[in-house]
Amino acid sequence: MTSAKILAVDDDEGLLQLEQEMLERQGYVVLTATNGRDAIEIARREHPDLILLDIMMPHMDGFEVCRDLREHPETTGIMVMFVTAKAKLEDKEDGFGAGGDDYLVKPFSMRELVLRVNATLERAGRIRQQVEAEQAARIIEEKRRAVIELAGAASHELNQLLFAIRAYVHVLTGGVDRTRWQQDVVRLEEALNAMSEIIHKLGQIKRYETKEYVDDVRILDLDKAASDES
Repeated sequence: MTSAKILAVDDDEGLLQLEQEMLERQGYVVLTATNGRDAIEIARREHPDLILLDIMMPHMDGFEVCRDLREHPETTGIMVMFVTAKAKLEDKEDGFGAGGDDYLVKPFSMRELVLRVNATLERAGRIRQQVEAEQAARIIEEKRRAVIELAGAASHELNQLLFAIRAYVHVLTGGVDRTRWQQDVVRLEEALNAMSEIIHKLGQIKRYETKEYVDDVRILDLDKAASDES
């Protein structure tokens, strides 16, 4: 049994009841609306997996409903199957042009309706899996980029200090006077302490904050990323 949610929309209340009873026997949760405006409101509130949508309705036809659904982020991904007596080729073209995913012409058997609903929802499931896979791939890429930026920040900061340390070591081994030697030892200790602070910040990173580096490249901003301030 499936718990997919279906919204059936038709101004023929007798047909609407038949659709509801048949689909509920298949395990679907079925919502109903008898006009386009109510359909949009229910779709935005309930987020059904599929809408069975009549075209010829008063005040707002099915094409208008479908276009409205496609224009709003909270409903744009809902599958729409037109269920209508309009059987001309141009009607079907208009239906798919409005954003429909399937088109079922009246009269139809309840078995055909169930088979088409099952197939449409199965297709929707495959699309959802693809979207989820793409989202997972984007997350992996974002993590990879964050690691690269982190490495860039650490490399930049530590290389600056290592350069200073090498310079001080070179001076220390150059036979300069004792007073200058003591000053350089102090600077060497300061550089080592700064390196220790950077390493500490790397272990305290809490969020993703970047700053400009060179050539439009951004690196992780260690101070902001490791700060407790939001």
